[in-house]
Amino acid sequence: MMLKEIAKADKDPALLRQILAIAQSFHWSADATIQEWQSPYARLWIWDNAQDLVACCGGQILFEEANIHYFWVAPKHRGKGKGKVFLRALLDQFQENQVEKVNLEVRASNQAAIALYQALGFKIIDRRPNYYHDPAEDGWVMQLTIE
Repeated sequence: MMLKEIAKADKDPALLRQILAIAQSFHWSADATIQEWQSPYARLWIWDNAQDLVACCGGQILFEEANIHYFWVAPKHRGKGKGKVFLRALLDQFQENQVEKVNLEVRASNQAAIALYQALGFKIIDRRPNYYHDPAEDGWVMQLTIE
């Protein structure tokens, strides 16, 4: 598995278009995604394999805390354990960067994602009523404390 953190200057147009489409699938507008990338705390991690994007994650690292804004695995790679491999690699990188807590939100109906996060130690710490739309549903706030 090859985890790559993409520097702002290294984002090629084809990759940017692909990441924007992924972010929009999480209801992040193109403007919001681009604005997010302009933050000095913004991070983008990918796992690609011979020009095939396997997984990506966008978020922020703010001192000792990381926030995952979207975590995506390509549909053809789902259900094969690749999400777990990718997330473990991210958590290892967070630990190397002195991150102590990792936060994320997930749709209450996304049982596969919730199971993955819980398997790696995330706990549900809060509920956000009607946080998501299309369709409307609650979001779970999950957090992992890195020891």
